[in-house]
Amino acid sequence: MHALPRIAAFPMVALLLAGCGGGASPGGSSVIPVTTTLRAASHTLSVSPAQLQFTGTGSALSQNFTASQSSGGTVYASTSNAAVAAVSPGSASVSGTGGTKSATFTVTPVAAGSASITVTDKKGLSATVTVSVTLPPPPPAAPALKAQYGIPASDESFGIANAPDGSVFYTEWYNGAVGHMSATGSNANYAFTGSPDGMALGPDGNFWIADHADNRIAVMTTAGAPAASYATSYAPMQIAKGPDNNLWFTSEDGSFSTGFSEIVQITTSGTMLTFPTSTAAQTSKRYAYDIVSGPDGRLWFTEGNYIGAITTAGVMTEYPVPSGRTTNFITPGPDGNLWFTENYGNYVGKITPSGAVTEYADPTMFAGPWQIAAGKDGALWFTESGGTGQVGRISTSGAITEYPIANLTGSPALLAGADGNLWITSASSVMLVLSY
Repeated sequence: MHALPRIAAFPMVALLLAGCGGGASPGGSSVIPVTTTLRAASHTLSVSPAQLQFTGTGSALSQNFTASQSSGGTVYASTSNAAVAAVSPGSASVSGTGGTKSATFTVTPVAAGSASITVTDKKGLSATVTVSVTLPPPPPAAPALKAQYGIPASDESFGIANAPDGSVFYTEWYNGAVGHMSATGSNANYAFTGSPDGMALGPDGNFWIADHADNRIAVMTTAGAPAASYATSYAPMQIAKGPDNNLWFTSEDGSFSTGFSEIVQITTSGTMLTFPTSTAAQTSKRYAYDIVSGPDGRLWFTEGNYIGAITTAGVMTEYPVPSGRTTNFITPGPDGNLWFTENYGNYVGKITPSGAVTEYADPTMFAGPWQIAAGKDGALWFTESGGTGQVGRISTSGAITEYPIANLTGSPALLAGADGNLWITSASSVMLVLSY
């Protein structure tokens, strides 16, 4: 007996072949029935990606997916919820060379919600793309001018700090003074010999001030009275309270001839430990400038086109900024990272505790991001020194929004006040208080 040939042209067909009469041959012998199954060659249908996520709606946010098939023909696409996601075209012929052929479909988000796109072919196979559409958060409300208080004219402030009673202290670089603005707008000025740069409230309840011109750290009570003065080898710049309840400040060769720069720890009794920056930093004249206490227990500081970090034991690490842009002010962010400004480069940067840097361009040309602080709204706020008359807000995802503020000029100092407002000095002889 000979088996019948396999016939591939008729997929999934079973033929039952039997002898005459179904029981005996003409010669009287039995005939055994023979069954042959005819199978089609393997066939597949797939989609990629199988999941699409949208934040926002409209054709500008449309995304594509590809339907791939192992043989030619037409594939069809339909949506389970056209009110959420639209798909086009409704059908398309797959094309391509080799064993896989494909067609492209476009999905457009219409409204918030979920939908699925089902792709089928003439052979009855189907594949599904799941779609999720969410709406972006509404834009933040613009800060409002809550108050405007008079301060001395023609000055610049490089340090600003909260006092325990809710008032604000700030340095006056050119006047050689320290200003004190009460929560209700009453201003006082305390004479200061030298050029006060950065300042910080110390663990002893006094203000510690970096006096750049006189190579010293000055201590002032919250009543404005001098409390102590400690000579430094070089010119102090900015100062911060450390996690070890000491003060830490940056210091530089004020002549700018050697490139020497160091980070200094000072106790509340005036004992100092100095930690020079790297030889490479000094050779390149990457002076350390602003300094803050970071979320990881280290002190973080700006250093030219690097960001530095130092442990309270004095172990220093310097992280390059990939763009090579110069850094200025720095602050800890609500996301566990450090955020800094690049004034001349017109960027705001973020650095993780492991040293990974991301930079975000300021949308206003020559804005000059300057001082920066973490706000109560989970974003970072910064002033601009480029004459824009704006303050900027950057979310932790990097979205920048800018707001024009009347009478905002110069290189404004910025403080996230203890009262929940932003306090900003202006060269227009005013202290601006913004609610947000």
